[in-house]
Amino acid sequence: MDATPPTLGKRCTLNPALQGGGAHGAFTWGVLDRLLEEPLLDFEGISATSSGAMNALALAQGSLERCRERARHEIAAHRAHRPGESLDAYSAKTRLNTRLGFLRNLRDIGRGRAQSWLDRHASIS
Repeated sequence: MDATPPTLGKRCTLNPALQGGGAHGAFTWGVLDRLLEEPLLDFEGISATSSGAMNALALAQGSLERCRERARHEIAAHRAHRPGESLDAYSAKTRLNTRLGFLRNLRDIGRGRAQSWLDRHASIS
């Protein structure tokens, strides 16, 4: 995925609330992935439930290391593998790959929505 150039012209702080649900979690992954590309955007606090909490945990882990790329990696790694899922059977692997494709599509939609939000707020001074 190509890095999107920063949009914001001033420092902003967000306190996101991330909801649960598999599809919402994948969408949130895309939103967080795009927002983490913004060097002038900071996260002060975060509230989350279910799959949103898993994204929040991955974001926090990367943030503890003071590295936005690490936070993006942690979120992507979480979305790529579900503990306890059988990956040794071909059919399970096929289902997983299909699900990952669906989740990645939702992630990309989330990235686009985050970009739209950033575009709208970049012009506000």
